[in-house]
Amino acid sequence: MGTTSPTPWSAVQPSSKVVQHAFVNARVNEINRGTSSLRNETIQAFMNDATLGSRLRGYSSSKKQAFCEDAFDRLTRVLQSRDLTINFKAYKRFTNENPYETYAQMYERGLRNGKMILDDSDPDNPAEIRVGADGRRPSGACTKYGRSYMVLKDKYKTNAIYFPEDTFYASGANLQVSYQVLGALFLKAKHFMHKIIDSCFDNVRLPDSSDGADLMEAHIFEPVRFNGGVETIILTGEPAIDANPPIPLTPPIIANAKTFCRKWGITFIVSGQFEFRGK
Repeated sequence: MGTTSPTPWSAVQPSSKVVQHAFVNARVNEINRGTSSLRNETIQAFMNDATLGSRLRGYSSSKKQAFCEDAFDRLTRVLQSRDLTINFKAYKRFTNENPYETYAQMYERGLRNGKMILDDSDPDNPAEIRVGADGRRPSGACTKYGRSYMVLKDKYKTNAIYFPEDTFYASGANLQVSYQVLGALFLKAKHFMHKIIDSCFDNVRLPDSSDGADLMEAHIFEPVRFNGGVETIILTGEPAIDANPPIPLTPPIIANAKTFCRKWGITFIVSGQFEFRGK
């Protein structure tokens, strides 16, 4: 009998998507291995924080410890429940019919060497999906990028990496936390976490802000698809304080956004008025 030659193996480079996915999984796991340490450090920071002192006044040491342990767990749960939102300017995305299927495609500016590129120098054109986790603000997480916003499905939350502010101004592995330990953002934020604590503990709705230091940012390293990835789109015009002159919502903008939302089964709200529910 003749013998068949074995099929030769050939080396195949993994795709950038596979490499990125492996990196994100490894980083999230690395952060989660430090959960106990991050929790204990945050609890200690709560106990030593001057602003929180009024909540602990008159407590015994053991009661302060118990309060701060509960505060960390409560802060984490509330932050986990907050919407992931992407702010945008309605006139930029819906003056014409929007043909795109994913969020990233909306920001692709052009071709280089036959390949679509994402240029990290443009705040409207992120290299990975940068999403604000809002503090129940009326116009999403950060109005700097527009008064309109989309609310993402919860499925994107668990594998995201979170930062205490807009990473166009501050970034680094030392600022990162995972979904599992979101309360530890108290350790990382420069100033705004007391606002978040007021929002979380006292049911305070924060006002709109255009300050990138006033948001909690999530990086999502996977496509955000409009079909099944976006829960709601809230459309609002740009007022004079953000645009000079103001840019209102025109009938074509509203019509194009409505067609887009019906196509992808997205709940649609215009200037606070409910239009229809998605699937």
